[in-house]
Amino acid sequence: MPALIPTKRISSEIRNHLLAGDQAAALRDAVEIAGRIRALGTMPTEGLPAWATAKPPSTGSARWDTILATGIAFAIEQIGGRPEPWMEAVAPLDELSTLSGYEPGDLLRERLLAETPARFLGIRILCRDRDWTIA
Repeated sequence: MPALIPTKRISSEIRNHLLAGDQAAALRDAVEIAGRIRALGTMPTEGLPAWATAKPPSTGSARWDTILATGIAFAIEQIGGRPEPWMEAVAPLDELSTLSGYEPGDLLRERLLAETPARFLGIRILCRDRDWTIA
């Protein structure tokens, strides 16, 4: 069983990465927490520990709060669980964007639109299912 990560710790680490201007590291941490949940394969009978699904303090960025909450919610759904209410209550981004924030060309944008899970389209984030897995 993969070791889960407390939401509070990941939120703090993402905040630190953002303060250092390292969005790539922030994204790696968001994917890591979600990927470890997905790696469980199925929801444990006893559920996930409260510290692994508790609402964390803000990352300092509404965009990253949305990315983190949605990534965790998606991972929980993938293993047959129900996301916590705080994960569902995030505001969508102002405009359609990729996880990394870069603007893709038209061809990639169309491909991402076709491959983005509904949960992410609903909050205006373009990504693929596989973007939320870890090796």
